[in-house]
Amino acid sequence: MAEREESLKLLQANVNPEATVGEDRGCDVDKHVKAVRSLGMIPHMAAQCKGSTMPDDICQSEGYATSLKIRKRIEEVLGWIKTVGGMRKLKLVRRNKISGQLRFIAAIYDLVCIGSLTGGWTGSRT
Repeated sequence: MAEREESLKLLQANVNPEATVGEDRGCDVDKHVKAVRSLGMIPHMAAQCKGSTMPDDICQSEGYATSLKIRKRIEEVLGWIKTVGGMRKLKLVRRNKISGQLRFIAAIYDLVCIGSLTGGWTGSRT
């Protein structure tokens, strides 16, 4: 509930008509969807499996499908950072140290992606 309220505060502060708003399944609530639409924005929440309040015209649009594909890519990066990068269990305390660790891990992720895209890294040492 608090996440939805904070989301609306941020959206009201940055009103951009016809912008798409991507949010988690927890925001797929009728009241929240209507509030986002009242701001002139298009909600792209991840629809609940049962009892979704997302309008059919949005769920069946090409933009919504694209939004879900992009969401999956973002989640893959965040998952890699948490598991492989070790950000799930932090060993550092201060904000600037954590920020530095996150930047370092993100740079490593970029190098791994670039290496795998160019064929320069196969994932094995031999």
